[in-house]
Amino acid sequence: MEMTQRASEFDPHPVAPQVVREGPLAALLEWQAMAEGAYSANTLRAQIADGAIFQAFCEARGERYLPADPATIRAFIATQVKAGKKPATVKRYVATISRVHTAAGLLNPCSSEAVRLGLKRWGEKLPPDRSRLTL
Repeated sequence: MEMTQRASEFDPHPVAPQVVREGPLAALLEWQAMAEGAYSANTLRAQIADGAIFQAFCEARGERYLPADPATIRAFIATQVKAGKKPATVKRYVATISRVHTAAGLLNPCSSEAVRLGLKRWGEKLPPDRSRLTL
């Protein structure tokens, strides 16, 4: 008997999880394996955290996060700005969303005019980064 089949529902042996071998998720997992060592551990951790934030936002709204719709990304940007996120953080979130789509072999929704204009629009409403100001 193969591990993925059971003789009956009372069989005590668990079914082995199936590995994703095709599609965007498989491409993303392959990229993640290749990225280890190419990026610092902190960069990879930040990208995973950023992706989780965007995924939670999408799931709360009942929308897909992969592939994401440009309107969803635009709404995400607006939500993050209203939550008081710094400009660099919002831009990093969008960069992560972009990289995830590219790594998954999908069209990059962040290159759309809707997202570009959303960043530009909300960028004007973001408070200036005062950490670089000198007196």
